[in-house]
Amino acid sequence: MKRWSRAVLLVLCVTLGNVLSVSPAHAHGLVAGGSQVLEVQAGAYPLRIEAIVPVGAPTQLTLKVLPLHSLSAPAQVTVVAHHSATDYRSTPYTTRLDAGQPLIAFFDIAIPTVGAWDLALTYEIPGTPAGLVVVPVTIAPVVTPPLTIPLFIGFGLLALTLSVSILWLTAPAWVRIFNGYAFVGILSGVTVLAALSAWPNVKLEDTRTTPALNPLPYLTMRSEVQVEASDAYLVLQLYDGSTGLPADDLVLHHQALMHLVMVSNDNTQLFHLHPARVAPGVYRIVLRDVPAGEYELAVEVERINSGSQVLRGQYTLSDSQATAPPALGPVQLQERTQVAVGEYQVDVRLREPAQASVANVMTVAVFHGGQPVEALDYWLGMLGHMLIRSQDGGVFGHVHAASAMNSDFQPASVRGHEVSFVYSFPYPDTYTIWIQLQVRGEILTIPLKVTVTP
Repeated sequence: MKRWSRAVLLVLCVTLGNVLSVSPAHAHGLVAGGSQVLEVQAGAYPLRIEAIVPVGAPTQLTLKVLPLHSLSAPAQVTVVAHHSATDYRSTPYTTRLDAGQPLIAFFDIAIPTVGAWDLALTYEIPGTPAGLVVVPVTIAPVVTPPLTIPLFIGFGLLALTLSVSILWLTAPAWVRIFNGYAFVGILSGVTVLAALSAWPNVKLEDTRTTPALNPLPYLTMRSEVQVEASDAYLVLQLYDGSTGLPADDLVLHHQALMHLVMVSNDNTQLFHLHPARVAPGVYRIVLRDVPAGEYELAVEVERINSGSQVLRGQYTLSDSQATAPPALGPVQLQERTQVAVGEYQVDVRLREPAQASVANVMTVAVFHGGQPVEALDYWLGMLGHMLIRSQDGGVFGHVHAASAMNSDFQPASVRGHEVSFVYSFPYPDTYTIWIQLQVRGEILTIPLKVTVTP
């Protein structure tokens, strides 16, 4: 029985040592750490992309592409992988999607070496301009913890001493005594090594609410409008504030590398877009549905190992560049307000008259044909978004519906037709708010104006 207990103890030690000594390795970069979901607009086409990023190489990276629109004609998706350091380019991977309801395009891309990679994805429907997005991915090497080899040697010696005790039943007394002392000494050493290996990963308190960040210098931004064929494109170039070099270290932030919010200077128009990265530090978005006017830009991004930043800018879209008519302006928000958005009716209720410096609760209900909709879709991981801008332009806010987040790649929804938002307006003023929901795959934008009292 004593020998069997030692054998059981060996199994437990090996299991414990493996758990404590092997630290999980994560890829670091713009899209890294297992499965990551990215929403982006490649040209005129909104896409959802999932990259399943492995660790170590040679390996295989899985890429999934889901068009967020119905296909009136067959589409072709092409991906080419480019390694930044060696200038290696893979052969093109191509998938054809049939017309009708969008299906998922799957790619298994061979990755021969670790490092920074660009996945150049081209989405094209015959007869229309192709959309391009370059997805940055970093394949991290497999890192062996420094105490792993001594631990394995210790486990081997433990197995040897136990084997002597179990198999050499007629061993002399001095061998059994020496073997017992050796077992105790080796077990003590293995325990110390396991504790030293595990200690850097042991957290005695939850520090997730106050992560240690290394803020990088703020970005600078240059914006310009380019016209190609009949479409106008807004091109945003990001630069590092300290070096002046292109800033190409953005990470996913609420399922996008960049959130671009465009608000007209008269607070009547809002557009929430996700430009495509087309080159290091360069992002591009088509302005097909944007009417002419003067706009303020709010660009929300997050740099690696740093916090999120909001860049502000201005640009003018001329009548010759714009192709869309003006949209509906904001509606004055009362205690209860109904707004028609396409085929839907949206009911917005204020629990109490809006006041500054208090938590104001707004409940939004969506109806279709006079009946509550069955479900609300997740968009960018949330059931709803609300953007706020003061009349004087001094306040710009972005809050989410009071609900759980969902980061699944497949479209998801929650039964029900209501969501709530909570926001504390910082000071009395007239604010314009835009509530954005997704129902049956369609984005609904509800523009409202609210007067906030002291």
